[in-house]
Amino acid sequence: MPDVTIGTKRKNLYTCRYINYIVTHGCYGDGTAETKGKDICELGESWAYAFERYSSCLKFGIDNKSGRSYWFNSTIDNLFDLMFNKVLTPKEIYDCLDKEVKSMSDLKEKMLENYESRSSLIEKYM
Repeated sequence: MPDVTIGTKRKNLYTCRYINYIVTHGCYGDGTAETKGKDICELGESWAYAFERYSSCLKFGIDNKSGRSYWFNSTIDNLFDLMFNKVLTPKEIYDCLDKEVKSMSDLKEKMLENYESRSSLIEKYM
């Protein structure tokens, strides 16, 4: 994503849309707003909550079910399941989060493209 100038500082447009969505719609909103930032928010927060759950399972042996109250909880579950069921490692998922990936559907496409040999399992969980 290109940078934009806000005041005297250059900001990444991706980050601006993400923050704008959260500020405009309250803590992640309710998922009904159709703004560009919604997809980016879902992507970023789903990844963060899924990784938190996965890390808790590894470290403490418990699935804390983080993010259950948010509208994007199913995408948290999808990413968690990919890691927990050893379809993809956290690093493999993270490596797909490049500048072209701006939504969960973009992430799914990138994972299918990068890990074609596991596409049926990726489809199963995504």
